[in-house]
Amino acid sequence: MTAPGGVAWGDLQSFCVVALEAVGAPRGSAETVAASLIDADLRGLDSHGVVARLPGYVARVHAGGIVPGAEVVTVRGDAGPVALLDGGDGFGQVAGVAATQLALELANGNGVGIVAVRGSNHLGALGYYTRMLAAAGAVGHAASGGGPRIAPWGGAEPLLATNPWSFAFPATDRPPMVVDVSNGVVLTGQVDGPAAAGGRIPLGWALDQSGLPTEDAAAGAAGSLLPFGGAKGAALTLALEALVSVLTGAAFSRHVPSLADPTRPQRLGHLFMALPVESFQSKQEFHDRMEQLLQWVETSRPVEGGPTVRVPGMRGEATAGERRRSGIPLSGRRIALDQLADELGIARLSPSG
Repeated sequence: MTAPGGVAWGDLQSFCVVALEAVGAPRGSAETVAASLIDADLRGLDSHGVVARLPGYVARVHAGGIVPGAEVVTVRGDAGPVALLDGGDGFGQVAGVAATQLALELANGNGVGIVAVRGSNHLGALGYYTRMLAAAGAVGHAASGGGPRIAPWGGAEPLLATNPWSFAFPATDRPPMVVDVSNGVVLTGQVDGPAAAGGRIPLGWALDQSGLPTEDAAAGAAGSLLPFGGAKGAALTLALEALVSVLTGAAFSRHVPSLADPTRPQRLGHLFMALPVESFQSKQEFHDRMEQLLQWVETSRPVEGGPTVRVPGMRGEATAGERRRSGIPLSGRRIALDQLADELGIARLSPSG
């Protein structure tokens, strides 16, 4: 039963597919992108879901920033467990799924599979891909480049992307443990949203263009996000910029066009790794050891007065279960999809959806 203000996830996914096909995406590509966005919505990652991302993707296709029918091609595939793909400036999700599947194929024959991508665009939440790898019995890793939003430590100019990364670890009789984070102390939308409304943000989120801490959201959006972990987080961000964007031959730092400019492909880099647990020990031994670790975490003593300790990824699993039953909440957000439907000449989501 769909809750008031919500929409059945299948209806929302079908709407997304139709919208993407309307701008020239082949059916398979449209389904791949839609599956990623719906997965984010189900898990409560609304910043990477349909309402947050689909209108921007459509705008980028119209303006030339995304090539909807692009094919993913192999640039280098003769290096054993390592391969390099080019996304052809298409949807990042299409390149991401292709790279994930290839990483698993390479791992089956080599004990590890590492696939880099260049010439790509925004590919959604990275946990979507690492969970695929964990479901196949591998430790999964994914990382992605992006446009510059973080300044080097001690600097005032944003030169580094938030460079999100994810790990997923398979487990027995439970969902995988999934870590999926970006390197900003907060998400970019948590600064850009208040900036558009002329609002304020807490100190410690961003720097202004002079490199000084600010509570003015507009000044923070024009300046740079602070990295989590201070100097250590900034160093990690720089290392990922080199690994994911420089090494792969993708655009990096000042070379990456802003996501706000829909006319220019971002030429982003991604990196995926599949590490089968059987490369090190039997599945049973790994799962027994992993289960012991997760149980220790879950039964560890919480902070006084606090909730029980959770394994990363479990909140999203719980949210996904609830939203599959009661629908994805769209209260106050449906208007954006109605406007998109009218623009594309497709049917609006059913009010009863």
